[in-house]
Amino acid sequence: MTDKALQNALARKDEIAKEINGLNDKLADLKREAERVDRFIAEWKSFAGETEEDSQDDLPGFAPHERGAVGNVIRQFARAAIAAANRPLPRKDLYAALEQHKIKINGKNPLMGLSTIMWRLQDEFVRIPGFGYWFRDRPFPGAKYKPGDIPDSRTKKEDQENEELEDLLG
Repeated sequence: MTDKALQNALARKDEIAKEINGLNDKLADLKREAERVDRFIAEWKSFAGETEEDSQDDLPGFAPHERGAVGNVIRQFARAAIAAANRPLPRKDLYAALEQHKIKINGKNPLMGLSTIMWRLQDEFVRIPGFGYWFRDRPFPGAKYKPGDIPDSRTKKEDQENEELEDLLG
């Protein structure tokens, strides 16, 4: 009898793996499409004569692909929000705090936009799996995090996939 149960479990595991692979493929397709749209928007802005300074003047609503002043706004806000909480902040909590302060991230998936922005700020912040964003240079004993434990990944795809999986599971 246990052989049948084991066979069923292994078959189900294979089904799940296939479904995950299909979702990863779909996610990769959507990311490519989002990048294509971003390229179009950048080209449109170029032909419309809009400069990067014009884009940054639109705060507090901005897109994650914008840099410079936008990154500094999020950097300063994230620093203050995490310090006030005195604990790592999951992406959803950090985003909710942004919304409370009337700071919005434009786009189809603002949470993913926030992930992109925070990924670009890895010089100062680290995402501790299962806990959230924290200061790269400060230990957090509750997660057994010590500075240097998590390297600056700059592997955006893996970082975003891990966050998405964490969101699905929790």
